[in-house]
Amino acid sequence: MESRITNSSPTTITPILKFVGAFLIAGLILSLIVLFVEFSFGNGDGIWFDLDIRRTTFSFLSWSAVVAVVVMLLFSKVSYIRSITFSILTTLILLFGIEKLCRFIISMRTPAPKASVQAGPAFERIDWKESAMEDDILGVKAKPNLSFKWAPVHKGIAYDSIHISTDQFSRRITPRADSLPRPRYAMFLGCSYTYGDGVSDNETLPYYFQKEAIDYQSYNYGFLGYSPLHALARLQKSNLKEQMPQQNGFGVFTLINDHLDRVIPASRWIEITKGRFPYLNESTMQTDGTFDQRRRLYTTFVTNFQSTGLKEMLRWGYPRFHTPEHEELLAKIIVKARDEYVSRFQNQNFYVIIFPGNPASETIIRLFKEKGIQYFDYSKLIDLKTNMLGFDNAHPKAVVYQAVAHKLVADLNCRVSPAH
Repeated sequence: MESRITNSSPTTITPILKFVGAFLIAGLILSLIVLFVEFSFGNGDGIWFDLDIRRTTFSFLSWSAVVAVVVMLLFSKVSYIRSITFSILTTLILLFGIEKLCRFIISMRTPAPKASVQAGPAFERIDWKESAMEDDILGVKAKPNLSFKWAPVHKGIAYDSIHISTDQFSRRITPRADSLPRPRYAMFLGCSYTYGDGVSDNETLPYYFQKEAIDYQSYNYGFLGYSPLHALARLQKSNLKEQMPQQNGFGVFTLINDHLDRVIPASRWIEITKGRFPYLNESTMQTDGTFDQRRRLYTTFVTNFQSTGLKEMLRWGYPRFHTPEHEELLAKIIVKARDEYVSRFQNQNFYVIIFPGNPASETIIRLFKEKGIQYFDYSKLIDLKTNMLGFDNAHPKAVVYQAVAHKLVADLNCRVSPAH
């Protein structure tokens, strides 16, 4: 029986391998010489003219080894190995070409930016950079024991200084204007709308609630980019009850529409956060580390693909649209967070605020009712679009938080300050 395995001539592959080997050795010797010179006459940090010699050498050797392996496979004695290698190599070259073509088309479609004679410095959110740090459970959290002021200047307009401070538990500090006893806690969970992005400590939702409801001390557990996943992770992984001296009170989560993408998670959200948010095991409803650590390969693919010309041309993104299953997942996470709260705090006082300008779907409202979630629908309480920050059109002014707090005080039938 005639063999299907065909042999390649050794004289064909030998010169190529010799060349690749010589190239590897020459590169390694050159790198060692440069490294020796740098250690002898430089400062010994392995960096020469802003070039990290060790990292560059490693990259050079790695890519050279890849080339050597590809060459060996292309000239393998086994015909199907040669065919598979050639097919993969051709596909990669084709994708590279398509990407370059997409970039070219996009550049042709994009109008050239108009030159601005009086262009000022780019607007930078220093408060974001200064306040965040990485965390193994939450992905990111507020830096503990932080205190700084920032005066935003946007499009030539100077805004009032913003004071941001946190305590040892990474909670946004809620200032008190009096020394009256506060026998109850008000635990606020949520995202930047709870944290108070772009406003001072004395302009947040927890602050305004505490200012009116004189029996309550507010605790602000919100932060930038948070979602129901973060509320669940906090309740599962931290003993929040020990962080508050009061024995009685309530917990409340502030819900906005964008939370749906954050819990799915949508590809755009993975790109924005680099996967730094709690990972959820949906079979057990337990949070376990961060998404980028538990889904490393998928996170790497999404974050890299999102920046390609091919993605921009195809306008690809997951999900293309929201489904009832996505909304059920959001509701399940909030229900689980409620159950964790009830188990740890031994009371049923867990609420959800549907924030102004963020109406919940009929599916979510139905699921809340079916699962016994106590919610307050403030979606029409105040016009959100006309009350956004001047330097940030994605976050509300203080007047919105004040309106929500006032309504919450009334709905919970709290004892209010005589000043109100």
